Amino acid sequence: MTDKPAALVLGGAGFVGSALCRRLREQEHSVVAVDRREPAAPDAWLRYDALTDEPADLPAGELFLVLGASDPRPRRPWTLVLENALATARLLPAMKDRRVTLASSVEVYGSAAAPLREESTPTLPLSTEELENWCLTAERLSTSPCPPWRAERTARELADADPSGRWVYALSKSAQEMLVRKAVAPDRLRVLRPANLFGVGQDRVVSRLVRRVLNGRTVTVTDCLRTFSPVEELVDALLLEETGTFNVGSSVVSLVELAKEIVELVGHDVPIEVLPAPDNDTCGVVDSSLLASRGFRARSFDAALKELVNQLRFEHVPIFEPPLPVVIPPRPEQPSLLADRQLGCQWSGRVKHGNYWTGRLTDELTERLRLPPDKRLIVTNTGTSALRLLLWSTVGPAKPRQAVALPAYTFPATAEVALQLGYNLRFCDVDADFWTMTAESLHEALDERVQAVISVDTFGNPVHYNELLGVCRAAAIPLLADSAPSLGSWYQGVPVGGQADGHAFSMSFAKALTAGGSGGAVVVPAAASLSGPENLLRSSLMPEINAAAALDLLPVLDDLVSRRQEIADTYQEMCGRYPDVQHQRIRSDARSSWVHWVMCLGPRYGRESVVAGLRRLGVETKPYYWPALHEAEWQHGWEPGSASREALPVSSRLHRSALALPMSSEMTLSDAERVSSAVDSVFAEFH
Repeated sequence: MTDKPAALVLGGAGFVGSALCRRLREQEHSVVAVDRREPAAPDAWLRYDALTDEPADLPAGELFLVLGASDPRPRRPWTLVLENALATARLLPAMKDRRVTLASSVEVYGSAAAPLREESTPTLPLSTEELENWCLTAERLSTSPCPPWRAERTARELADADPSGRWVYALSKSAQEMLVRKAVAPDRLRVLRPANLFGVGQDRVVSRLVRRVLNGRTVTVTDCLRTFSPVEELVDALLLEETGTFNVGSSVVSLVELAKEIVELVGHDVPIEVLPAPDNDTCGVVDSSLLASRGFRARSFDAALKELVNQLRFEHVPIFEPPLPVVIPPRPEQPSLLADRQLGCQWSGRVKHGNYWTGRLTDELTERLRLPPDKRLIVTNTGTSALRLLLWSTVGPAKPRQAVALPAYTFPATAEVALQLGYNLRFCDVDADFWTMTAESLHEALDERVQAVISVDTFGNPVHYNELLGVCRAAAIPLLADSAPSLGSWYQGVPVGGQADGHAFSMSFAKALTAGGSGGAVVVPAAASLSGPENLLRSSLMPEINAAAALDLLPVLDDLVSRRQEIADTYQEMCGRYPDVQHQRIRSDARSSWVHWVMCLGPRYGRESVVAGLRRLGVETKPYYWPALHEAEWQHGWEPGSASREALPVSSRLHRSALALPMSSEMTLSDAERVSSAVDSVFAEFH
């Protein structure tokens, strides 16, 4: 049994926390990792969310505070304040009478002049007095749980002090330091301010450069200096006995020279593109001589860089930890306002369809889709309900032997709705480039038994409506659009929603516009009858709470789609390096909402092997759509003679080879680059 003091690592599952826990175990300390997610290492784990859980009854021991968000450019800058400053404020009572070590950042100096020393006066958008006043507000708020929907306004107040977003991370870390200093006596406190950290498990400039060079891709760097510190160097400093405030990082390196050194270590001759430093750049030069004066020995930058290159080259360490899911639902844009609206519904009892929020969503969607007076929009509880109502209101339930035509490459709900209303299925093939139903295949599937056509905007890519309408008009049958993923998509300069005889949309968790995880909308002819003894409307309408969630995101829908387009562009640039890997094309007169981004693997790539390889690197995938409907074992409804597997070659190929990568408006371009790097690494095994 060790007699060394217990160590509590708050943020023990993170990049720095994991490295610190490893070192403490090596030194035979009793370690408790305190985190809301489980650490990868076998430490004692105390599950705890500093923002939302009641004050923790932490065991005795020295407290190492390494929790928080370290991405300086997150999707929502105010969450940096939430995760760094407000989470720390919630922990202040637990710091009483303890030794505390805080991992801060040299970012707290802001744009102060070089070199950055511990006594340098920070240059930030807020003065010390203004920051102190904000900390008083944070302390008052922190006496109760601080989930995002309660703490958003206070967090935004600090983040909005810097409209550029450049210094929000610095403000959040400065506030964190200020809060801790008020709670912990100086003789019990160490504050470490590391420069740019690097190491396995973190995605920052060094790791990104290494991965790009390993994959033979052009490297782009700015012409500036940076001070770097291996994560092990910070861990060494965190374990010092000295109290006080210390900069960590002694290796000042030109980013251009860093890129050249990585190219030499990897042995790949890749181009290096040099850009001028931005106007709001930091000085990049950190003075860590105070730490050295205490006998601290810095780690070798060159040795640490070489070790990182070897680990990333040979050990296939995860790029994402925890793994990045295929689907990340959009978070609320204004969580505090949304919470007020939804709780208002419940408090007033106005929760059913037909009250204020469903009415407002109906009106705003109708206006956004530019629907003509002869079309009517109804918001529904699911996309499946919307499609069922669309088919019912236009052609009604099937008579014996009647059928609908639909693509074989689609989500099963497209076919299930038709089967529920008694129709047989006629499967059509999709275009080899756009993966949407072709007019030629549709024409071949039609006869007197087909009562309607259900087209599908595959993954948010609009079908060629003009061509399909021409076929349907000639056959005197309606074109009904399963536009489940298409809120945010455009066709020939107009939002998808009024092109076909009717459209069904989904607002499920994967879509660009979600209604709290479930919802939909149907566009039908204004004269369509939805009444009758069956009364499908009764169980199909959207509740108020879901409508409020959709209205939170609707004003920023174009921005959400633009973010997805940036992710798609990054993936497509990666895909272009592999001639035998195809991705979905979008017509020049259309815009996709990119609900999913899918690649079709060439013959040399085994899909299961690619899935396994990406999973090892922390990237989840899914074979959308699998199985293709004509490959599935339907118990009834499919008319095999209408389209054999051989007659649907594109759908069959997608069934065998399609694979979706992570896609979400919550992702950043950095995330997309990391996914692309993982794909490059896995594909390299097949060449």
